[in-house]
Amino acid sequence: MADIAEPLRALIGSERVTPATREVLLQRLDRPVIHGGRYFEADAWATLVAVCARLLPPSSPVSAEAAASAIDDRLSSGEGPGWRYDTLPTDGTAYRLGLAHVERQAQVRGQRFAALEPGDQDALLTEVARAPSASDFDSRRWFEMLLVDVTEAHVAHPAAQVAMGHFGF
Repeated sequence: MADIAEPLRALIGSERVTPATREVLLQRLDRPVIHGGRYFEADAWATLVAVCARLLPPSSPVSAEAAASAIDDRLSSGEGPGWRYDTLPTDGTAYRLGLAHVERQAQVRGQRFAALEPGDQDALLTEVARAPSASDFDSRRWFEMLLVDVTEAHVAHPAAQVAMGHFGF
């Protein structure tokens, strides 16, 4: 991201960007990446980062840690996205249950999720995304919520917007 950071900052600082938009874009650009969750315990944090790494586009300027940080920030602040599936508990509880579910499925394969080969991680996440609703946990809806959050972390980042050819801010 260093190669586009300076021109991107120049664009954000230009008169083409309103002060309110500039403030939001700079917050997104300068959001510190945490290397361990504030909301999540260490094991869940490691799983979340590994899951984010599989869901982000390979060319994303947003790291898996940055996407996980965005989710962790939202949950630790108590903010919600403004919607929730009625089959899921609150966002924080849903994340804890979902990440624990991913780990249980990985344990069936004999390893932690982060230690699985990328293809095995993808297969496991595909199973989670396609699983029929269960009475104890709706992993399919949780995966949709997760995918929305990771996509938002990617698409909302100014460097990703520029990489996608969007200069409309």
